[in-house]
Amino acid sequence: MARARSLEEFRAAMSKLAVPYMNTMYADRDGNIYYVYNAAIPRRPERFDWRKPVDGSDPGTEWQGYHTLDELPQVLNPASGYLQNCNSSPLTVTPGVELRREDYPSYMIGREGDNWRARSSRRVLESRERFSFEQFARAALDTRVQAAEEHVPGGMGTTACGGPGAGRAAGRAGAHARRLGLREHQRFVGDHAVRPGGRA
Repeated sequence: MARARSLEEFRAAMSKLAVPYMNTMYADRDGNIYYVYNAAIPRRPERFDWRKPVDGSDPGTEWQGYHTLDELPQVLNPASGYLQNCNSSPLTVTPGVELRREDYPSYMIGREGDNWRARSSRRVLESRERFSFEQFARAALDTRVQAAEEHVPGGMGTTACGGPGAGRAAGRAGAHARRLGLREHQRFVGDHAVRPGGRA
């Protein structure tokens, strides 16, 4: 993978399935960006619930080889112009992605969903068309807390335990919580986010 000089060479290296499990993204100087929900995934009969232990004495539970790279969830050069992943679902790697859970075996895509870091990453990446290195370095330290943005009200009316002033106080507290942040998004810099040409 590290010695690949093109997307084709990179995919050829990935096709060996030598990495048991790891989301992987790629970008090159030709403007290609690529994501694969990579894993060495055994072919398994779907009549079993593979989230639970199965009876190993039943020959029907035997693996039937491994899925190929082409059979794994992946995205190449999306219209959105970017890819991101924060240990979140491949279904949320970028807006408009044409991946559907039902198009894959029930055991292939994990139960991870659209987590807070993925939402924050998409918000930051969608905030501008292009980033300079300095702009991206600042964006990586964004301290807005997505959970606060979605769960802390911007303002409330009169509360049961106070008069009209309580609503204004709650609104100020909500705004302060959103500004303050809890460094939830600073991990973004350590996650993968790529745009064409390998630049964020």
